This record gives sequence, structure tokens and C-alpha cells, in this order.
Amino acid sequence: MKSVVMKGKLLLGIVLLFLNLPRLQADAGPECRDAEAVRLIEMFYADYVFGGEDYAPGVEKYCTEKLIRRLKDDYTHECDGAGYAVWNFRTGCQDGPGDVSQVVSVTALGNGLYAVKFIDMGIEGTRTVRVVCEDGGLKLDSVE
Repeated sequence: MKSVVMKGKLLLGIVLLFLNLPRLQADAGPECRDAEAVRLIEMFYADYVFGGEDYAPGVEKYCTEKLIRRLKDDYTHECDGAGYAVWNFRTGCQDGPGDVSQVVSVTALGNGLYAVKFIDMGIEGTRTVRVVCEDGGLKLDSVE
């Protein structure tokens, strides 16, 4: 009889653990989400801001609709046609004294904000990027 009760308690414990697993994963701590956000920002800059990748698929995949609208609007104010103002992620300088363009550091500021320090064609720059959780993943929501 005792073994049946013990098995029942063990089974109940396992069921409760699985029911609470999503909440436990969400409560893994801000440093876990910060590490994911830092990787997202570094990848986005390397591949789509400074890299040779076509930036449109990256913007559509890694940015919220709010940021996509802003990047589209900013593009149409500067250029004819359709596109995304990925220059919002850069220094704004037309040319620089060097060929180096890379992220130097990404620092969590809290509340989903990250300071991105970078070199853009030899010119140092900083942007503040907001990252939000959307549809179970992280997305870029604003850049200042």
C-alpha cells in the first residue's frame, strides 16, 4: 500500500512539474533573456546592418511590426521606392576613415533596453535598442 501511495505522489509531482515548466522557464531570470537579446543584436548587426546579407528578410524576421513601420517610413522620407532605413542602426555618417564596421559591446540597461556600441567604417557610434518578447521569441522593437 505504501509503495502505491509513494508512486502516486511521485506521479503527481512529475505532473505538477510539467504543468509549471513554462512558468519556470519564463522565470529563468533576466540574465538569461539578456544573453539571448545580446546574441540577437550582435547577429542582426553582423548580418544585416554591417554584413553583406540582404537586410529585408532580417528586418521582417527580427523586428516588430512597429519597428518595421518606422523603418519603412524613414526610408520613404529619404529615398524613392520601398525599403527599410537600416541606417537608423548606424552612425549616420556617409563615409568613414576606415573599413571596419563591427559591434564592440552590447550592454543591458534594463526594461528591455540595450546600449549598442559599435564602429561604423572607423567611426564610433552608440544606439539604444529595445528588445521585446513577441510570439515566443525576441524581436527588435525600437532603435534610438
